[in-house]
Amino acid sequence: MLSFSSLAQSRASSPACLAVMGGVAPIPWRVPAAEKFLIGKNLSPDVLAEAGKIALTDAKPLEKNAYKVPLTQTLVRRALAKAASI
Repeated sequence: MLSFSSLAQSRASSPACLAVMGGVAPIPWRVPAAEKFLIGKNLSPDVLAEAGKIALTDAKPLEKNAYKVPLTQTLVRRALAKAASI
């Protein structure tokens, strides 16, 4: 589960953002670096892709789970695009 709030207020830019990912850690994982990156940005596909990369920067996958990092980056990008109606 991915949750992004306050992003849909403006399709052109994000005045504020709260980003929390569930199912990627034992507890919901908040990603303040991605939140900070998105604030005030024009929400283009490139910006959303970069936010996905930033959201997973501190990921520490288990030995056989590394393939999940790029999958989750894509999920973050898609969730952001949906939340912003892009």
